[in-house]
Amino acid sequence: MARLSANMIGLVIEGEDADAVMRSANALAPMLESPIRLGGVAVDVTVTVGLAMWAPGQNPGTLVNHASIAIDQAREAHRKVAAFNAAAYGDP
Repeated sequence: MARLSANMIGLVIEGEDADAVMRSANALAPMLESPIRLGGVAVDVTVTVGLAMWAPGQNPGTLVNHASIAIDQAREAHRKVAAFNAAAYGDP
């Protein structure tokens, strides 16, 4: 896990294939949305997950960029989790 920006963390999820990773992310998202208490005050937490699948030879920066785009794609689709969709993004 790593902090990527003020409102984004990166997490590596290993799985046998893209479907397994998607299932893991869909199971994890609701767990992360439990309210937390700060100074005795309950604070609601919302999570949107963007997935990017690593391919051999892929630059780590590209992987992070694709995950960030997938977050935007999830939000546009009103979903909690989305995998990077290269065709929808216009990336050949």
